[in-house]
Order: sequence, then structure tokens, then C-alpha cells
Amino acid sequence: MCMVKRMSNELMIDWANRVNGTPNTNRSHCLFDGETLEKGTGFALVLPETGIMPRYICPRCLDKLTGKKPYHFNSNNRISNGLGTTKVGNEEQYTIGVELEYSTNRVARKARFTFKVLVERAFNVIEEDDCTVSGEFPTDKMNGGNILSKVLHKLETYGFMPYFDVECVGAHIHVECTCMEFVRNWYNTLFVPLCEYIQAHDSTWIIDKFGRDFGSYRNPIDRNSNCMTHSNFVNCQHDHTLEFRLPRIRNAKQYMNVVYFWRSVVALLNNTAWIERTSSNRDARKAQASALANEIVSIARDYFGD
Repeated sequence: MCMVKRMSNELMIDWANRVNGTPNTNRSHCLFDGETLEKGTGFALVLPETGIMPRYICPRCLDKLTGKKPYHFNSNNRISNGLGTTKVGNEEQYTIGVELEYSTNRVARKARFTFKVLVERAFNVIEEDDCTVSGEFPTDKMNGGNILSKVLHKLETYGFMPYFDVECVGAHIHVECTCMEFVRNWYNTLFVPLCEYIQAHDSTWIIDKFGRDFGSYRNPIDRNSNCMTHSNFVNCQHDHTLEFRLPRIRNAKQYMNVVYFWRSVVALLNNTAWIERTSSNRDARKAQASALANEIVSIARDYFGD
């Protein structure tokens, strides 16, 4: 089918203005789905590490501007129909979503378009505006980290990691939380020790492990912090996910380690038999929260070291 007939007006304009898609002169394969492209059926994209040497995209991968609704984290959706393969286990059963911010202020338009197509195609999402960065890709819910890991490794292979490793950019992680009432009640008890564990290290260590240090919109917390404050490094403002705002992507391995760390933390909370509130058991409930806080720090040490 003719590509023009399948493309939206928006995409045709974007393609004409940014890519000027030169057809492939030899048999090739689509960069995104591996489809065989006979001579003249694919269109050239420019990648950062290849210079003028093109890669190719098939018409089907261009025609993807309408896709799944991004993972809006206040939705009541659960594990069904998430991206990836559902697994049964203490951690794998809880869905993950990430917000991939990026900045390309000094990047050629063709390379930026290639990056955008790759990410939107991989996660079947639409880029959203964010006034603090060039753009943001909020993923749909994912059943595990396999798809995310593969996409990030592909982006790293093609030289796109610098788009994420910029001062103003973050990569917030959301994990499905089934016990938000308890987490909100004991927020400070649960997460101040984690904050203190991270702050006990110098900035170089924090950046190496998490991608960036504490700062604007990823603030450290204390015993008086409000769990609903959006800018806290951990916040409870979403009804069904617990958000970790500290991370930034420096490379795929570093970021996936943080993703799996945060999933382990939230799984610990989800799998706890919380003590219900009564008029006389506050001390027992506080002791339970304190014990969980110690376990969270222990998890952090397992992933990041002392």
C-alpha cells in the first residue's frame, strides 16, 4: 500500500519537513521491526553515530501516531493488557511505568525525529509536551522490565543516551502500589531512612547509581515532609502507583538497576500484611513501619552497595 495513503497529514508534514525520506537503493531491513525492505520501499533516517550513512524505516512503522493511551498513573487499571509478558511472583506481578524525559536542544532535526519514532514505536505511546525539557514519553504500564531494557539498550547502541543524560532531564519510575493508604499514613517513617542512606554518600556516588543527585523536583525529605508533595524524591500523590523521582538515565544498565530496585521496594510494601488501625495499636503499627524502613534500606544496599 502506498505510504502516503496510510500516513496522517501531521506525519506527512513532519516527514517532509524533517526527514525528506530518501528511498533505499538496495535491499535492507526496517530499523524498528526488522521487516525486509525491497529496493525503494524503505525510507532513510539519520542516526547520531552513523553520520550520513542511513538506516531505514518501513511505511508501517511510520504510521503509528495513534496508539495506546499512555499509562495515566491515577487510573485503576491493573496488570491485564500491559506491555510485555505477565509473570507470577512476589515482584514481577506488579506493573511498571516510566516517564522518559529528554532534551535535544543541540541535536539535528533528523536525528531527533529518528529518536522520537523509535521510542514511540517501541512503547506505542505519543510524546507529550513538558515545558522544562524537549519532550516526555510516559509509557503504558509494563508487565516487568524486559521491553524497557531492550529499548534502552537499542537506544544506547544507536547513540541516543546523551538525550537522557542532561541536567534538566529525569526518568521517573512508577510501580503499582496496592497499599497506598498504609504507605501514606507511614510515609515519613518508611522513606526518611532511605533518603538518609542516599544522602550519606557523596554526589559522585549518587550520580553513578541513580543518574543524578537530589535537586529541583526531586527533593530530599524529612520527618515533616508531606507525602503528597509532587517534588519529593518519593511521593504518594497518585492513587495506584508509588513514584520515584530521583533517577536519570545515564546508560541502560544503570537505569534498569534503579527500576528493579524500586520494584523490589514497592513489592515489599504490597506483600506486607499491614496491621489495621485500632484505637490501641499505634505503637505496633509504627514498629511495623520502622521494620519495613530498615528492609527498604537493606534492599538499597543490595542493589547499590554500602
